[in-house]
Amino acid sequence: MTDKDTPKMAAVLLGRFSDHDRELLGESLRTLLAHGSILGLEGTDTNLYHWSHQNRAVMDELADLLDFRLHWDHETRTVQAVPQSAAFLLHLRLDATLVLLTLWYEFDTAVRDRGEPPPIRLTIQQLNDALAAKFEPLRKNLPSQTRLRA
Repeated sequence: MTDKDTPKMAAVLLGRFSDHDRELLGESLRTLLAHGSILGLEGTDTNLYHWSHQNRAVMDELADLLDFRLHWDHETRTVQAVPQSAAFLLHLRLDATLVLLTLWYEFDTAVRDRGEPPPIRLTIQQLNDALAAKFEPLRKNLPSQTRLRA
């Protein structure tokens, strides 16, 4: 197969799709790769979720080629791309992991205990105080000011 054959091959593989469906297929795949999921209960992704669900077999097959497994939950109108390869895993240093856990904790507390809707806002001082309070034994691993900026 040559480079000249590639557009012909794509036309054969996606021949059953209209131009509009090809756009939706591309948008679905881009959303899954960029965000990890399509949330069909949110206004902007509702139509995208329904289109993806109607074309579930194609979506599953394409995700498989990309080494993802799609998890479909029609009750919550969610499709989630679950990486099957270590190439897609996020490798965080300890200081970044501590920041992530602190932000998650603050988010969870605000939503669950205080009923605050996202987004949750923290000042840098609040983040530093939360890091110090929650990870006292790991104080030497907390991120420096320069690392926090990064």
